[in-house]
Amino acid sequence: GCFGFATGVALDPVMMVSLRFGVGLGCGIGFPSVYTIVSEVCPTHVRGSITTLMIGFMPLGEIFAALLVLFVDKDLDHSQELCEMFEHWPNLLRPVECTWRTMCELSSLPAFVFLAFSTMLLTESPQYLVAHGRIDDARLVLQRMARRNGKTVDTGDLGDCAMEGPSASPTTYSFADALGQLVGGGMLCTVLFMMCAHFTKD
Repeated sequence: GCFGFATGVALDPVMMVSLRFGVGLGCGIGFPSVYTIVSEVCPTHVRGSITTLMIGFMPLGEIFAALLVLFVDKDLDHSQELCEMFEHWPNLLRPVECTWRTMCELSSLPAFVFLAFSTMLLTESPQYLVAHGRIDDARLVLQRMARRNGKTVDTGDLGDCAMEGPSASPTTYSFADALGQLVGGGMLCTVLFMMCAHFTKD
């Protein structure tokens, strides 16, 4: 959201490419995190549907972007007519024009709305909390999830879970090690294929 909004005030191509690279980094960090937390906290019988629904929001975002072009500057002539008609602001850098800058700023607003809802509703991964010895926090999260689903949950044995297996000794995360695992061994072809697929899609 921040990088997307800042694109509207890019002063030259290098700055714009750098900011859009930041947008790509945010997507690359966010998508795997979302899929991971959904697979953990969603009930099994709706897990596939929820994942599909999340992917379905991608074309909705593209439709939103197309509508912005239609309502902000459909002829790409820097006109301010539609800005005044729909009472939204022109871009911050050149406040006398409605251009692609305005579209960049407006298209980033849903990200901030999503951030607000995530802050209020999204919970930490119970598995992560247990693995790091935060048993009381994990109990609170599981109880909150149970209440939202009209269920009850027995969290009395979480302490025993934390004492079993390698998860009882949390390891320090290393980005370099994770990157080495991705490009090493038998995963390199899969990683390259997914990179090409996403590059082509976007």
